[in-house]
Amino acid sequence: MKIGEFSRLHHVSIDTVRFYVNEGLLVPIKDGYHYQFDQQCSTDFLNIMLLKEVGFSLQEIKFLILSEQISKYALSEQIDKYWGIFSKKHEEITASIDRLNRARNFIEEKLESFSSRPPARQTAMGISLSLLPLLACPHCQSHLLLQSNRIDMGMVITGEFTCPDCGYSLQVKDGILIADSTEEILNSYSSYDNFITEADPNLMLSILQNVKWMKPYLYQSPCKMKVILELGSGFGFFLRGTYEMIPDDALYIAVDCDIRRHLFLQKALQNCSCRKNIILICCNFENIPIKKNSVDQLIDFGATTDLAWCKKAFALELADAYTHPGTSCIFANRVYEKFHARSPVPPMLRQNLEEAAILSNITRLGYHIIKKERLDFLNQLQPSNQFMNMEDQVYRLMLYLQKEE
Repeated sequence: MKIGEFSRLHHVSIDTVRFYVNEGLLVPIKDGYHYQFDQQCSTDFLNIMLLKEVGFSLQEIKFLILSEQISKYALSEQIDKYWGIFSKKHEEITASIDRLNRARNFIEEKLESFSSRPPARQTAMGISLSLLPLLACPHCQSHLLLQSNRIDMGMVITGEFTCPDCGYSLQVKDGILIADSTEEILNSYSSYDNFITEADPNLMLSILQNVKWMKPYLYQSPCKMKVILELGSGFGFFLRGTYEMIPDDALYIAVDCDIRRHLFLQKALQNCSCRKNIILICCNFENIPIKKNSVDQLIDFGATTDLAWCKKAFALELADAYTHPGTSCIFANRVYEKFHARSPVPPMLRQNLEEAAILSNITRLGYHIIKKERLDFLNQLQPSNQFMNMEDQVYRLMLYLQKEE
C-alpha cells in the first residue's frame, strides 16, 4: 500500500510515517518515487507505537526494532541485552507508579480537607461607634452627624453621615463608608477571581516580596501607634498579609475608590479569627472623611504609581493634611527607569513615576528617608492595565520615611 493508505490505516499523519522511515524504523519498498508498505511495516509500526507508549526513547526503540530484525533466528544472543533494557524500564515504571500513587493520595487528602472544612465563621464588620470621633467633614473638618438605620454589635452597618455646617454627606452601606466611588477602574482585574486567573505570576511574586520587605517597618513609630492609613488598599494584599500584626488598640483605615474591591476585602477579613479595628472607606485620597493631623503611619503600597498613571498628582501630597510631625510612611511603588518611545504613559503624567521627582516631593513634604532600597523585577511583568507594556524599564522603589518632629 502507498504512504497515504498506510497513514490512514494507522490513524497518523503522512509526516509521522515519513519521520519513522527517515529514522530507519520503517523500511518500505521503494518503487520509483513512491514507497510501498507491506504487512511487516504495519507490524513494525505497531511495535514502535507500543514501545513509545511504554516510555522508551527514540534511540531505545530504534535499537530494539532494528536489532530484532537483524538478529532473526539468533535472538538468543540478544536476550541479556533485552533483559537489561526491559528491566530498567520496569524499574522506571514501578517508580512512576509509586510517585503517582503518592500524588493521588495527596490530591485526595486535599479534596477531602476542602469538602470537610467547616463553613467560615463570618463576623459583622462596620464602623465602630467608638471610632466616630475620628471622622470629620473633608471640606470643613466639622464633626459628622450620624443617622443610622442599623447598628450591630456596636458597629454602624447602614446609615448616613452629614456635615451640619456645609451639608456634605456620605453613606454607610454593608459596613463600608462611601464618600466617592468610581466605575473607572485602572487595573484590568475587576474581581479577585480575575486577578488569580489572569495575573502574571511575576506580579504575584513581587507583591509578596514587597509585603515581606515592608513588615519590619510596621508600627515602629516612637509615638504610640493609633491610626494607620493605607492609600489604595485594592484587594487588600498588604492588609491581609499583615493583619495579625496590627496592634489591638490601633485603627486601620483602608481607602480605595473601587467599592467592589472593598466588598471583596471585607468578606475576606470577616473570615479572620482575630478582630482588629478596620474601617473601609470608598473615596478619593483628597476627600478622606477623617480629622486632619490624625494619622500616625501611612501605607503607600502602589498608590503613588496608580494615581500618577491617571492624573498629575502625588498620592502622599493629597494625604499630607492627615499626617503630623512624627508620622512614618512605608512606600512601595513601581518606578520607571526609562520610558520607551512607544510607552503608553502620556508624557505629561511621567514626572511622578520617576525616582528623582518622587524623592523631591517626599523631601518637600518634610519626610526623612530612613531606609531606601531598589528591588528589580526578576522577570518582566506582563501588562495588567492600559498604562503598562513590555518595553518600559520598571523597578520597585522601597522607602521607609519619617516626618520631622
